[in-house]
Amino acid sequence: MNEYNFTVQQEGYIFVEADSLEEAEAKLQEYIHHFYVRTEYGEQPADDSWQLTGDVEIIYEEKQND
Repeated sequence: MNEYNFTVQQEGYIFVEADSLEEAEAKLQEYIHHFYVRTEYGEQPADDSWQLTGDVEIIYEEKQND
């Protein structure tokens, strides 16, 4: 399973596991209330007040066999 790290405007990170970046974005948008945001002060529940900045860091991505 791949992992993607989304940057949000309130200066925190939400880690999402998914099979693709597109799936990770869809999971994040659909289930935002099921995630926690990691900030410099710890973790807090994610909600609609966290706005995505468009920055995504791929933490781990499995190699695809062609």
